Amino acid sequence: MKNKLFNTTIIVLSTAILLGFVIFSKGLEHLISQLKNLNYMWILLAVFCMLMYWIIESIVLNIFIQSLNLRQKLRESLKITMVGQFFNSVTPFASGGQPAQLYFMMKRGINGGSASSILTMKLIVYQGVLTIYSLIAIILKFTFFQENLPNFFYISIIGFIINTGVILFLLIASVNKKMTKSILKGIFTFLNKIRLVKDVKGNLIKIEGELSNFHKNAVEMSKNFEILVKCSVLTFVQLTSYFIIPYFIYRGFNMNSASFWNMVAAETFLNMIVAVIPLPGASGGSEGGFYLLFSLFFKQSTIMPAILLWRIITFYSCIAVGSVFTVSKA
Repeated sequence: MKNKLFNTTIIVLSTAILLGFVIFSKGLEHLISQLKNLNYMWILLAVFCMLMYWIIESIVLNIFIQSLNLRQKLRESLKITMVGQFFNSVTPFASGGQPAQLYFMMKRGINGGSASSILTMKLIVYQGVLTIYSLIAIILKFTFFQENLPNFFYISIIGFIINTGVILFLLIASVNKKMTKSILKGIFTFLNKIRLVKDVKGNLIKIEGELSNFHKNAVEMSKNFEILVKCSVLTFVQLTSYFIIPYFIYRGFNMNSASFWNMVAAETFLNMIVAVIPLPGASGGSEGGFYLLFSLFFKQSTIMPAILLWRIITFYSCIAVGSVFTVSKA
């Protein structure tokens, strides 16, 4: 209950602060005027990109599930994806998504070993593609961001190193049974704290018998080159859909002088930075990071309304839509 209260308080407080800044920086009338003058075709494209992000996530999950000869319809994978989106949004470091997905997959009848290996391989692919994407952005846009925001750029490098470390950790965990057991214990302890699982010890005993199944499935999926390539390409498209959302918001304010690729790179760097902020939804850091990075492109009169739109589309939508799926599956 303390964790729930803390996370909820952080989200509500960050929302109130954001709204306060947006309204009082230029006044409520200015905000209303900016929103009235938006080109909503571009805003709808930004919303569409967020939908694509969720749908592709569901498709990748479904591919990994079917690779183990398990039957699951795409709409079920979408439900599990949105449960993950909800718990990622309301927990520090986006740590609650996978444990919640594991629980609901097991509840649906997928054994713990298979569910764990599916989610682990999906995360490895996601983090791997994200790391490559980030590396490309760093190489191609190093000069631009170092000249304009040198200190902020170096912080993004730290985020890149941490993301790379996550991949190495997952790869080790997927072949090390002892480490996997420790991770699963942590997951079920977390689920117990948020009242999704009651009997931690009993569930661990059940899972222990499936650890060999987990490693067997993980090795099997890692050998399927075709599936890994297909999921990697889809994940690249998924991340691109997410990273171009700020550009569409920018065009929604009837501006077009900024470089498309500079804005995509800026969102990539922002994504690396917020990964190290230990608050639900990276609250505070996300808004502050967006302000610093995207002030290079937005006018001062539009940057605050842009932050509000960006957070609604990329963060609050995950909570709103994800909560509907979470309640329906509870």
